[in-house]
Amino acid sequence: CCGDRMFKVVTPIAIVLVLTLASHSAQAGCDFYAAPDLLGDAQGGPTGVAGADGTSAEPFVMADFWDRGFALPGATLCLKDGIYRGADSMLDVTPNTSGALGNPITIRAVNDGGVFIDGEDLRRPFRLRWSNYWVLEGFNVANSSAFAVSIGGDISGTRIHHVTVRRVVAWDA
Repeated sequence: CCGDRMFKVVTPIAIVLVLTLASHSAQAGCDFYAAPDLLGDAQGGPTGVAGADGTSAEPFVMADFWDRGFALPGATLCLKDGIYRGADSMLDVTPNTSGALGNPITIRAVNDGGVFIDGEDLRRPFRLRWSNYWVLEGFNVANSSAFAVSIGGDISGTRIHHVTVRRVVAWDA
């Protein structure tokens, strides 16, 4: 009798909490911005420049996020629309760059599907090695020299964990 009534009262509250938490994390802001360099700026907007400050008005190239030490637990890099080409515009994360439980490192497109990371058959457009606690979402990758998406550990059996990939389209590897 009482157990059922308590369950019926508790369940809707639990669902509201879960939906609220999921909604909040999906709307979290961007800490840094990257944009395509001059080769891939089809929209005429700001271009990514190595060493820029990483703001929306002055985005840097994608590699600056990990090369300059900004890829820390809880940090979010937002990718502006366009075609990303060249070594500094690949999502090729420095190995052993990890977020933390409850504070993943996030890379996402500002506009879902508006980002195309083109390996030009020379590079791997999406490569994550020995790195844990990541969220990657909303972009397209193709034309790889090997795998269009490469997420892995090493031959010793070390595995990576807590990597979430959402709405990423990959082809032509």
